[in-house]
Amino acid sequence: MAMPARQNATRPRAEPSALPPPLPGLGVQHEALAALATGPIEYRARTSLIDSALLYRLDSQTLEIHRVAPALGSAPREPERIPLADITRIRIRYFPTRVQRNRFECQILSRLRGSLTLTNEEYLGLYNFADRSQEYRRFVQALCAAVALRNARAHFAGGGNALVLFLEWSFCGGAFLALALVLWTLGGPLRGLVILKLAIIAFYLPTLARYAARSMPSHFNPLNVPERYLPPLKQNTKS
Repeated sequence: MAMPARQNATRPRAEPSALPPPLPGLGVQHEALAALATGPIEYRARTSLIDSALLYRLDSQTLEIHRVAPALGSAPREPERIPLADITRIRIRYFPTRVQRNRFECQILSRLRGSLTLTNEEYLGLYNFADRSQEYRRFVQALCAAVALRNARAHFAGGGNALVLFLEWSFCGGAFLALALVLWTLGGPLRGLVILKLAIIAFYLPTLARYAARSMPSHFNPLNVPERYLPPLKQNTKS
């Protein structure tokens, strides 16, 4: 007696997800990861005259670095590809200079590439910088979230180094007290010069206070990057 042919039920194969599920304790999946699902996120940066203009391209597994315009004296190179699982540390902070008073930076450390830094202001020329704050925010948030899901041991730090901050504040306080002492003891034309120096210091005091408030070192949730380490979000105004 012939046995009826046995039919094997076939189940549709699930497509592999581009991104793994969120790690325990990191909360809901960040909107930046949803942006990565639609395609790579790009960010262009150049920090100074001697540095190359770089195009960073981030996807769900890799950070690519393309040299758009090589630095002076350097030859073109092939794009660098850094697996996100190879990135071990990301530090973001507010780090102004005398010229760039709204400067933020992101330091990325990987076993393959070493250290690299990108900022929210692109160098265009002498004392000329283009503000890329909104693109920088989006890229850094996506980078932190994607790295967290690819490397559970990655460290995410905000602000500066505690020892460096102590030395900076000690130097600034000592310089201010020294100028005040000179102003108190000297007279004549030297007093005018000291007053000018104190006026310059007073001009930068708001930036210094902002730097102090935003530079306290801490570790943060990569799916919820603290606002104090990012440029302010630009609000869309309707007329």
